[in-house]
Amino acid sequence: MSRHVDGATDFDYLAARLHARWSQAVRGPELRALLDSGIPALARTLAGREIDIARPAEIQKQLTLQLAAELEAMAGEAGGASPAAAWFRCFTGRLFLENLKTLLRQRLQPQPEGELAFLLLDGPGIPPLDTARFLAAPALAAAAPWLPPTPFTAGAVPVLAAFDRQPDLFAASTRLDTLFHETLATCATTLPPPMRPAATDLAAGIGDLFNLVLLLRNREVYRLPAGQVRPLLAPVGSLARGGNGTLALLSDATLPPERFLAALPAAPRAQLAPVWAEPLHHRENQLWAGLYRRACRWFNDFAAPGSAAAAYPLLRQMEWRNLCRLFEGLRFHLEPAELRALLLCLD
Repeated sequence: MSRHVDGATDFDYLAARLHARWSQAVRGPELRALLDSGIPALARTLAGREIDIARPAEIQKQLTLQLAAELEAMAGEAGGASPAAAWFRCFTGRLFLENLKTLLRQRLQPQPEGELAFLLLDGPGIPPLDTARFLAAPALAAAAPWLPPTPFTAGAVPVLAAFDRQPDLFAASTRLDTLFHETLATCATTLPPPMRPAATDLAAGIGDLFNLVLLLRNREVYRLPAGQVRPLLAPVGSLARGGNGTLALLSDATLPPERFLAALPAAPRAQLAPVWAEPLHHRENQLWAGLYRRACRWFNDFAAPGSAAAAYPLLRQMEWRNLCRLFEGLRFHLEPAELRALLLCLD
């Protein structure tokens, strides 16, 4: 069911639908209760969402496919071929990029057919790939004619061609992530005025999160030279607006902490400074929490109903992230305090 005015998206109607859906999300008191109650209560909640809890190893995949199907349905309600629908499909299109990553890994490190089928995502809203052809192709640089048409396809082909020349999974995966952020930011600029301010702000925030997580992980885990990290950063958000000099500086994994923090824009610096001494995953979650609050502000701007359409895919992605983390944390008996520190939407 969809409603349009003179062929345009009816944002008042769409916002009402999205607020009704978000009211059913697992967040706030319900999320805190599930955290305290353990696996049986979470299993009942997931079963109520038609998730087969008898297959615990597939919970995350089931939740992912369910999220993709919902966002595809919302794209239909936004007008199918409308710019607003394209925004929803950017988020499901990211799963197309995840499938590309899986197939690149398969070309380098072949896994049994059943395991590959488990890893690939196939469902409503996810552009299909010709898996057999992709894996059998002598070179991926010629893949363009048989890749599905998506907003990401043209940008993915050079990444695949680079993988032909140098099969570096980390570089290819990160460049596909960067492609998502560039495409999302471009999509935001093409949206109708009711959606555009929220979408451009959130695309910038999502890009900042990606860049900051990459930079933080490089400081503690990857330890790649700045010259290898800098080209992998997305040219999106407040870090990118600081210019190449700032990004080159932040890409230096040996930069002292005080200089790293001083080089950040004000908002991420304020988020990271109080938790800088905490473990890396706590710092990452602090950044996610900031983005969650940002999305909530836009979603709850009832004077601008288009903002709800811009924020909803991100909020649902965060709920998906919570449910996956909560299930795995409870399943493997993570300490409650530690698990709480990894969740969003607790307020």
